[in-house]
Amino acid sequence: MTLEEWDRQLSGLSLEEYDREVRRRVRRRRLRAAGEIAAGVLALAMFALLAWLFLVATPDQCSAECEALRAEMETQGK
Repeated sequence: MTLEEWDRQLSGLSLEEYDREVRRRVRRRRLRAAGEIAAGVLALAMFALLAWLFLVATPDQCSAECEALRAEMETQGK
């Protein structure tokens, strides 16, 4: 909304109506900002959960030497 539209819309209001309208708009702006913050926190939490699930679901990655040693130890029964 441009400044001219704002002035045109609020020019015919009484002082109480003007004050009420300004408070309503400020409240709406604060709620929108709080909603954006909550959405950002939720998105960050979802990314963290996705990363954790990926780490849990992915098997351990050992080097070839480690795998060879493990196989040798299993054949020896240790």
